[in-house]
Amino acid sequence: MREAPPDTTTLGDVLARRAESHHDALFLEFPASAFTFGEVDEQSDRVAQGLPAAGVATGNHVAVMLPNRPEIVFVTFALARIGAVTVLVNTAYHGPALRNVLAGSDCAALIVDSRYADRLPPVTAEVPDLRLTVVCAPGDRPAATGGSAAAPQGGRTVGWPDLMAHGAARPERCPSRHTSPGTRRRRPRPPPCHPAAT
Repeated sequence: MREAPPDTTTLGDVLARRAESHHDALFLEFPASAFTFGEVDEQSDRVAQGLPAAGVATGNHVAVMLPNRPEIVFVTFALARIGAVTVLVNTAYHGPALRNVLAGSDCAALIVDSRYADRLPPVTAEVPDLRLTVVCAPGDRPAATGGSAAAPQGGRTVGWPDLMAHGAARPERCPSRHTSPGTRRRRPRPPPCHPAAT
């Protein structure tokens, strides 16, 4: 008996499909902002384009140390879309606990809220695989361009606005795999990064 091929649908694919069927429906609501399915899909695409440009590759483990804010949603979908592994880090961690999570999970990159950046210098020297830090400052607009924040550590550091601006400047690469007749035309998204079923 032949086994069915594995399902290669990612979390990013699920968002893409919902963005096409419920593009203007409310998806996220925060005290100071709200986003439709289409807007979350667009912002996630920009992160999914900006992270590889900054050096994040398929299969990389990426630590995410963000509080409850829109960017954590965009990042989660974007990492799924590019085939990277999300490592959620408790925002209360510091010192040995933070070092152990970063080192023990083989993280190549860290996306961190600037309010926690002062916890990094004591631990990142002991995490040699950490090559990139993206700093997300409170008040950064998801679609902002220009400007960057500095992280007090070694390796390459970029600010969230720079990441998003770079993502917006990336050339379009392929049309959505889920466009069907009668759906609204949307800008192309990055190609799938998960391996094809064999």
